[in-house]
Amino acid sequence: MTTRQKFFLIFLFFFLLSAKNVFGRDSFVTVVNPVRGNELSDLGNPFFLEGVNKLLAPLNQKKIPAVWLLRYDAFSNKEGTTFFKKLVLERQEDELGIFLEITPLLAKMAEVAYPQGGVFWHDANKIFLSGYRPEERTKLIDVVFGNFKEFFGFYPKSVGAWHIDAYSAQYMSEKYGVTGVLICADQFGTDGYQIWGGWWGIPYYPSKYNILIPAQTKKNKIDAVVFWWAARDPNLGYGGSVIESTYSVQANDFLGHGLDTVYFRKLMSDYLFDNRNQFGQLTIGLENDNNWEKLGDEFDRQIEAVKQEINNGNLKAATMSDFSQWYRKKYNSFSPDHLVDGWKMSTDYRVGLDKGKIVDLRIYNEQWPEANLLTANPWGTLSLNNPYKIDTVRFNDSVKIADFEINKDELIKRFGSQKIPFKSNNLLLLLFYSSTFLLLTYFLRKNLSLLILVIFGSACLSLPMIKSGLVYPFGMGFWGPNGHDGVWHLALINQLKNFSLANPVFSGTRLTNYHFGFDFMVALLSQLTTLSPLVLYFQIAPLLMAVLIGVLTYKFVVKWVDSKKSAWWAMFFVYFGGSWGWLVSLFKAGNLGGESTFWANQSISSLINPPYALSLIVLLLGLIKLLDYFKNPDKKGLIICCVLFGILIQIKVYAGIIAIGSLFCLLFGSLIFYRIKFKEIFGLLLGSFLISIVIFLPFNLKAGSLLVFSPLWFPRTMLAYGDRLGWFRLESARIAYLNSGKWLRWVLAEGLALAIFIFGNLGTRVVGFFYGGLLGKSKRKITQIEFFLFGAVIISLVMPLLFIQKGNSWNTIQFFYYFQFFMAIFAGIVVGELWKTSGKKYQIFISVTSAVIIILTLPTTIDTLKNNYLPNRAPARISIEELEALDFLKKQTEGTILTFPYNFDWKAKFSEPRPLYAYETSAYVSALSAHRTFSEDEMNLEITGFEWKPRKAEVIKFFLTADQLWGKTFLQENKIKYIYLVKGQKMNLGLGDIGGEKIFENGEVSIFRVK
Repeated sequence: MTTRQKFFLIFLFFFLLSAKNVFGRDSFVTVVNPVRGNELSDLGNPFFLEGVNKLLAPLNQKKIPAVWLLRYDAFSNKEGTTFFKKLVLERQEDELGIFLEITPLLAKMAEVAYPQGGVFWHDANKIFLSGYRPEERTKLIDVVFGNFKEFFGFYPKSVGAWHIDAYSAQYMSEKYGVTGVLICADQFGTDGYQIWGGWWGIPYYPSKYNILIPAQTKKNKIDAVVFWWAARDPNLGYGGSVIESTYSVQANDFLGHGLDTVYFRKLMSDYLFDNRNQFGQLTIGLENDNNWEKLGDEFDRQIEAVKQEINNGNLKAATMSDFSQWYRKKYNSFSPDHLVDGWKMSTDYRVGLDKGKIVDLRIYNEQWPEANLLTANPWGTLSLNNPYKIDTVRFNDSVKIADFEINKDELIKRFGSQKIPFKSNNLLLLLFYSSTFLLLTYFLRKNLSLLILVIFGSACLSLPMIKSGLVYPFGMGFWGPNGHDGVWHLALINQLKNFSLANPVFSGTRLTNYHFGFDFMVALLSQLTTLSPLVLYFQIAPLLMAVLIGVLTYKFVVKWVDSKKSAWWAMFFVYFGGSWGWLVSLFKAGNLGGESTFWANQSISSLINPPYALSLIVLLLGLIKLLDYFKNPDKKGLIICCVLFGILIQIKVYAGIIAIGSLFCLLFGSLIFYRIKFKEIFGLLLGSFLISIVIFLPFNLKAGSLLVFSPLWFPRTMLAYGDRLGWFRLESARIAYLNSGKWLRWVLAEGLALAIFIFGNLGTRVVGFFYGGLLGKSKRKITQIEFFLFGAVIISLVMPLLFIQKGNSWNTIQFFYYFQFFMAIFAGIVVGELWKTSGKKYQIFISVTSAVIIILTLPTTIDTLKNNYLPNRAPARISIEELEALDFLKKQTEGTILTFPYNFDWKAKFSEPRPLYAYETSAYVSALSAHRTFSEDEMNLEITGFEWKPRKAEVIKFFLTADQLWGKTFLQENKIKYIYLVKGQKMNLGLGDIGGEKIFENGEVSIFRVK
């Protein structure tokens, strides 16, 4: 043998020796035993360490390492700590970790409220971290990890529970270096825990948005490995009941089917010895609180089977941390593809095949958030579902023939990618905002102070709107009143897009007693641009209207008083005007706040009422054209003014009343000072009034009945309500004076309340009273435009002081918004005149005064933005799963939807951000599905004068009845095509009873179609 041949043989020997690592397959078994203490055990149960000793016996005998995941009550006592300290000294290959079930003691130690009530100690909202708010989860984790380290001297690398949410997993990975997370394998209906759509029993790196979805990019990857508890039989384990889910590697599961270790060996082969895969891994083990009499020695036989494979060189025993270390080193980017019998899994999809047919298909999107990622699960059950393209457990007829090559491109081509529904086009929005900024910069470049004010003012006015309607990891968020008012407008817009005046939330009726001019405008824009009403309403229209309000205010004041300084200040007050509520809040609570302490919303909230904002734009255009008309009263000017003032009533009825009333004041003034102009002004009033009548009366025949005479309701309730000013002593005194007949004191108390109401709401805009002698004698003739504006001020002040609205008493406060707007213009002129008339001698004084005005004006805007509209957590939301359902419903043929009546008790059940069905009665199903609903949004039905209570009673009867004939007749007579139910809502009648079929289902929503 030559030297070259010897060298070749030596090289071949070492190459073959390492071939297993290069081409072969590493297979691992991980023994994990969760250990519960006795905190939640029934009286008389064995001491928790007895079960541990039973688990230890075969492990000691076969010298198999194990992971012991300890619940808080298993190591927060002397017995547990001593036992497990000794155990890891004697069994140095073993690993200690944390079993993250929450117990009352742990919650108490973390100062977190433990959910009360429910049925079992193992209700999902009690024992899983997802039952708590994110900030509560971190407190619970910090306490349990801190105590673990205190008792054992180190932080654990491995944790487990039947469910650990992605938020908590990422937190533990980043803060405590956790590398392994054990969760329960796929099951549809076992123990009230639905975990459906993850990989079939194989470890992977999870997405930071969803523990059941493998990460597809590094930025969204949690650097920890998911292990599966109770891996299921790849064939028999797929199904909708506990029967299927108990075909698993768990001894207590398969024994119930009369199976034994032979079956277990078969599952070992499926998971560990499939040559198509790069590796194999299987987690086995038992909880310490099992029924050991029923188990017998089956666990011992499982360990024996594992030991035999280890001895044969086919298998390695590894703890969770050891396997995680191996996995993270070998696959440091993403998880490799894997096959288990008929299951094919990649980071992009999961396919279940059976005899050439696809029985299950999930196309993954790593940004699809899991249920309750950032919200607390209020239910005793768990519903974790990855969206599906095919799910034969839910829909048996959804099976497809697999007559094509299974790969990502082919699957997406045939079934589509998994897009997050209603997600906006960020590139489009960026283009819009950038273009708006550039255009403003170009046109206002010669007036830097004006440019800065327009940009900042428009941004501030827009911020309360633009965050709403976007999709976040917790769902579609809604800040402020957008969770009710915003979705109502969307429902209207979707109907008006079809040029229909049908009531979107009260099927079978026409829209009445509501001004829909703004909604019609957005509907037209949506038709013309093909942009979604959602994007137009929340992201585009607000900025455009904010810019126009500022620019038109500036243009009107310049045209009127010929002072750019006054125009700048008028625009400042229009953008930033606020109340003195922040002072009240500062003295009462030590912090800023109190935008509506005196009842009225302030400038910062202008755009959360889009019809009001649009009415200001039209009103300002009307005022600008009115100035032109006064100078040159031609027919063209008359028509334009009449149209602008006339259509206001259909945009915002309050603005229409003010405009017509102000024209009447102008007409009255012309009789005294401008008789020569009487004919022109009378024509203007008559034309505007006729247009108002024509476009208003057909839709508002009963509008007059909505107003209720109730003098000084706002000042009185301002004193009496704790969420307003809450000056209870003054309110008590006022009532006492009235009842005792002390009329002078009563008048003084009423007067004081009225003064507080007016001046408290105005804030720094109170300086507007110094305009043109409003507080004193005027030495000049009142101009025509002043007659109009003074009339507008008087009407907008007097109306809310005399009237409230039926249904929602406080709705007439919207008259007062216009009072604040006009006073902002007057205030701007006053301050501007101070700058204009003061000489150099007073420049410093005027500058300081202006700075003080700005400082005193801004707190309302700053605080309202900071506390109400900029926080990451919205008050209300529509979950991703509901968005998925509503998007599905939107694609169905037109038909009336029956929804469950709003349940007021649910508001307390959920924490923020609350789902809209628990937040407030609203029109969200109609708004997002673009269909009419049978009865929805009781608040607006009350405001618009519909008799909704009898219909609600019928709906309640339908969901409770067992009368098949009545139920079917109810659906047919009311032409109901769809029934929409969320988790916790149900009907007593079966689908067969009403001639219905299920057409959609996920973890939160079920939709039925009535045939």
